[in-house]
Amino acid sequence: MNKNYFAGLRVLDHTRYLLGGYATQALADLGAEVIKIEDTGTGDFCRMEEPLRNGVSHYFSALNRNKKSVCLNLKSEEGRQAYFRLVETADVVIENFRPGVTRRLGIDYEAEKSVKPNIIHCGMSSFGQDDPRSLKALHDINFQALSGYLSLNGGKISPIRFVDVSAGMVAIQSILAA
Repeated sequence: MNKNYFAGLRVLDHTRYLLGGYATQALADLGAEVIKIEDTGTGDFCRMEEPLRNGVSHYFSALNRNKKSVCLNLKSEEGRQAYFRLVETADVVIENFRPGVTRRLGIDYEAEKSVKPNIIHCGMSSFGQDDPRSLKALHDINFQALSGYLSLNGGKISPIRFVDVSAGMVAIQSILAA
């Protein structure tokens, strides 16, 4: 392929763990500019998960290759203003916060749209934005159990986190379709 069709696509990444990290990692691997937004002080809490290689989590390194990173305190006015300067230049925002978090921080889709009317905002949560179950911290293993997979597989967890990866693929398809 001579032309990189993803060059020039700027994605702001508010994701953690495999669910959203896989989606943004794939976009970065395809050539999009992905800027991971991390919290000040703590950064991404996945950075220190074992196993470590050169003092950084192998898991974090694999999911965040080809990405840029910036730490912003989104609870402060200064941090939000810096964030909205990034939104002005972005095409896509992807996040996997629990429902209501972006609204409380003042960085929800409505706020982003007021800065950049054609912004694509992809919010990933367990059961959508309105279901009470979406407020729980649920991960791939929870969905393997809820779907009946664990029962069918004799209680053995799949070594491939197929729920997170397939949800990430659907997020990529949805972003590209938008």
